[in-house]
Amino acid sequence: MLAFVLGSLARSQLRAGDLKAAIANENRSLAIHARTVQHDSYTYNSILLVRGRTLVTARRPQEALQDLTKAHDAFEKTFGTNREATLVAQYNRAHAMAYLGRIAEAKEMLKPVLEQYRSTYKDANFRPHQPSHVLGIVYRFGGEFESALEAQQHALGMIPDGPTADVERMPIVAELGLAQVELGRYEEALKSLEEASTLFHNVQLQMTPHHAEVLVGLGRVHLSLGNANQAQTFFAAANSFWREFDPASRWAGEALLWSGRCQRQLGRDEEAAKSLAAAEKILARSPIPSDARLLADARHW
Repeated sequence: MLAFVLGSLARSQLRAGDLKAAIANENRSLAIHARTVQHDSYTYNSILLVRGRTLVTARRPQEALQDLTKAHDAFEKTFGTNREATLVAQYNRAHAMAYLGRIAEAKEMLKPVLEQYRSTYKDANFRPHQPSHVLGIVYRFGGEFESALEAQQHALGMIPDGPTADVERMPIVAELGLAQVELGRYEEALKSLEEASTLFHNVQLQMTPHHAEVLVGLGRVHLSLGNANQAQTFFAAANSFWREFDPASRWAGEALLWSGRCQRQLGRDEEAAKSLAAAEKILARSPIPSDARLLADARHW
């Protein structure tokens, strides 16, 4: 009973944005189940799947991939390739791989999932928009921004009206805006990212990595539109989050990079030099292909 209570609490904490508490309770739930059920059981691997998804959300993709691969392999052995649990584990594995820079593998992993969803689960009730959303993330981290935008637009169009619509829209609208930033469509990006930020504020009690990424996107928009002072408020908020949450994260490096560029425009050269040096140190370790461009920017500025 305690394990199920912990799992339920973790789901509530995840929805509220308290990722560290959610992961701690998922760990406790999994430890209890490890003593009471078989490790190849649906129950045990369902918890691995949930923890893996939370770890992806927390931008801990290597740990996430381990959980998701174990869950996927167990589901595939028990249920086969085309059952819902197997497919969900598969597209979440692709999400983790995108954050690890394994873009080609992620694309290949998504192909059978997307085909199965299109042919079998088109009218199902378990959120068929999510594989398309993950595909958009894979495209964005691979530098294919037009394709990323199209995938997120497709995902957004599949969300049904209902009480969970805002929760489902939130990450997709965020990714839509981030792709628009990369394409230089700043007015569209501003609208998307402001909507995403509002949704995050309405749904979650705490800042999360994805919300912080939206703040960096908003800062980039304002910087491009000539509003450096406004941009720096967004970069500062994102930097504050990452200093507390995970200062060594690749996303912390991205926030520092754009903050440094903004500080340079504001004539704050000493602060800019520190931010850019810190960004370069972090981004030099990133396996994501598109981060090579960010690293070059950090060194140039």
